[in-house]
Amino acid sequence: MYIRAGGLDFFTMRGALWSTTTLRFELDLVNARVPQGIEAATQSSFRLKRVGVNQAIVALMEPLKGPQEVELDLQMTIHSSGQYAGKAIAKIYIYVSPHEF
Repeated sequence: MYIRAGGLDFFTMRGALWSTTTLRFELDLVNARVPQGIEAATQSSFRLKRVGVNQAIVALMEPLKGPQEVELDLQMTIHSSGQYAGKAIAKIYIYVSPHEF
């Protein structure tokens, strides 16, 4: 599988676009389950790209070997008028086949 230099975008999260709202995005690799002998995904396998003030995109930066199951957490922390207003969490599950297509 070929992935271009900027990565392969595969997930987008958006928040409110109000002048009083600020958003902070964080991406965490929670777990990568692989059988022995297969290289597991790492945090550097993925990149979080900010797009504008209210949006972030998760990109795959390198091909993943299968089989493996990867769990990512994308968190968006929301502040309104300087006060904490909440948090949204997207749980992203990636299932990698042992077969190349």
